Amino acid sequence: MQTILNALATRITELEQAKLAARPEVGEGAPALAETEPVEIAAQPASLTNAELLRQLIANLTADSLAEYHPIERLVQKYNDLVEGDELTLWTKLQGHFVTEDCERYFVDNSFAYHELSDVDCNGLDVTDIADGELYSARQRIDSDRIVLIRSLHKQYERPASVYNDADLQRFEDATVLAGKNVLIVSWWGETANHAKRKLEKMGANVKWLDTSTVANNKVADEMRKELYDVRIVVLRGAHHETVNEAHQLRREGMNIFILGNPGTSTLVKVTLHATAS
Repeated sequence: MQTILNALATRITELEQAKLAARPEVGEGAPALAETEPVEIAAQPASLTNAELLRQLIANLTADSLAEYHPIERLVQKYNDLVEGDELTLWTKLQGHFVTEDCERYFVDNSFAYHELSDVDCNGLDVTDIADGELYSARQRIDSDRIVLIRSLHKQYERPASVYNDADLQRFEDATVLAGKNVLIVSWWGETANHAKRKLEKMGANVKWLDTSTVANNKVADEMRKELYDVRIVVLRGAHHETVNEAHQLRREGMNIFILGNPGTSTLVKVTLHATAS
């Protein structure tokens, strides 16, 4: 019996040793893996900022895709819910159009106030693609000069009936349509201001011209705040930045004040006629 067991043990040992001999060592004699094409991992799209997403929405909005934009109303409602009530009251709606004067572009609102491009947020639109005279709806913060365009109204600015043209100026040349009206012109462009002063006085107005190159800013501000004047005109390119800021503040307070880019004599006269029209 012992002899049989010893023989079996020897045979088992031989078989185990044979298995070990047949097993390849790691790195030696191991069968090569079949070569495969490298798997190309798709690049993850770069995440867009909120501002870029908004610009995409604006760019993709067309007459054909309009129906898909109805859920935007819910976005607006959520935005309004999240924003403080005081913040919402700081914005007022207006309309305006772009003009180019002396190689400079301005946004002119429906109160004849001129706004430099640095004060205008085009809301993702390229200002170079906006034609002069194209009418836009916009909003403005009442505590600053910031204008934000909303959308094109797809029509051209039309001169209101109360805004006079060059033919009207000739008709009123010897009339006293401005009798009893007090007008303040703030500008360092003396030749233009003087010509306008003479024309307005010929129409019966009392005109005071402040030369901002010789009058201190605080004195200009005091004069603009006087209740005496029916019309106040500040020339954007003929006044110091501090004076222009004060003029914008007075407009927000409800004063009859116009901020014009670089107007000629006829524009000063026409705006005065418009402002005093009943």
